[in-house]
Amino acid sequence: MSLGAFLALMVGCTTYTERVADYRRAYGAGEMESAVKIIGEMVEDDADDDDGRDTLLLLLESAAATRAAGRVQESQLLLNRAERVYDYWQEMAKVSISREGISFLTNPATLPYRGMGADILMINTYQALNTLQAGQIAEARQPLVRLDNHQKEVVAANTERIAKTREAVAKDKESANIQQSSNSDATQKATEQILAELPDTRGYELYVNPFSEYLYAFYHLYAGVDAADREMARFRMLRALSMAPENTALRQDAERIKAGAGIRPSVYIFHENGLAPHREEFSISLPIYASHTFSWMSLALPVLKVDENVGPFATLHGGNQVATAELVCDMEAVLAKEYDNDYPGILTRAISSAIAKAASASTANYMAERNGDAVLQLVALIGTLVYQECTTTADTRSWNSLPKHIGVGRIDLPADRQVKITQGGRTLQTVTLPPTCDVWVICVRTMHRNSKPSVMFFKMH
Repeated sequence: MSLGAFLALMVGCTTYTERVADYRRAYGAGEMESAVKIIGEMVEDDADDDDGRDTLLLLLESAAATRAAGRVQESQLLLNRAERVYDYWQEMAKVSISREGISFLTNPATLPYRGMGADILMINTYQALNTLQAGQIAEARQPLVRLDNHQKEVVAANTERIAKTREAVAKDKESANIQQSSNSDATQKATEQILAELPDTRGYELYVNPFSEYLYAFYHLYAGVDAADREMARFRMLRALSMAPENTALRQDAERIKAGAGIRPSVYIFHENGLAPHREEFSISLPIYASHTFSWMSLALPVLKVDENVGPFATLHGGNQVATAELVCDMEAVLAKEYDNDYPGILTRAISSAIAKAASASTANYMAERNGDAVLQLVALIGTLVYQECTTTADTRSWNSLPKHIGVGRIDLPADRQVKITQGGRTLQTVTLPPTCDVWVICVRTMHRNSKPSVMFFKMH
């Protein structure tokens, strides 16, 4: 085994979750400058890496960190790069998916991360918010148009992807070894445990992000220029409300659109709260029959880990009004729905890969034994063990910086234009809104219950 191959295997032993652990700790604590520095260095290092397997994810993490740090222009540049990388891999996937199958002799984490549907919808959503925060209201229409186009593509692509995954799983399970391993007690128990811990995904079957849908409606409500925009605001607001029927702000906006009422001086709060589930490695051992030999192999599966260290939604205070942000989008459910649909392919890929690697290792050791050289046998044994260990690593890649929940609240613009934002009894910030506009949006980002908040605001009308 060459030094280069050995080092590549060693890299394969480290999961993405482990690689970004320092960044996640800084980001989760609200230490934005530290988080920006850590992830920025990783992005720079990745630029020197030929394979670019984590390029998309690192750009997404960096874009989220710079946005939370208030550096929206830098965040926008990173999001634009991320969108181009995402679109590139989606085009490549159309060409290669039929050839790739789901069986690999290597760790799937060594393949380029192509992005999930949730990723591109949040890329476009953040692009629109960054543009609005930069005061470019008319220009925000462009990322929203791309959001709408990507939304349609995601729904269609995920429907096709699920069908192809099921077809590939059924084909791979024609192998007696894979069928037996899939039906083993250990596999069944692990599957039940993994899927039982997923958040409730009801209402997220169509891969629609309710907050992205609401933002689309919100923009056309306040920045619309004609009757078509007003109709779009009505249709999309009702669609968002159907996915978040308990949200007071959405219901008020929908009622105002229905009544044909004019613009009402308002202050909105968009609160991104907590951290979305991240992926960690979960291992189970299975008996594998390969090359006429029984052995035990470990399967490494990615599982969603929910972050419970989250505070309540933030509250707006203005004059004698109080309004707490209410849930619009449960990102846990969005990500869990994609994971749930991907799980059969993930499991079958892991089993088929384990069998293939066991067969390769058995053959290599057998050939070394036939050679009769004790040193060669030892090298082969060590090499195959290292190979199997370092390629049996779960693909734990996901966008770690996404919020757990996104909430929206609204109050009438106070006469003194002063509003206070609180969360769980602590004051996050008090803001006096300039007299240049009568509709304002306050964006709040808190990661953990006691982390440092990020508060930004922009005018809408």
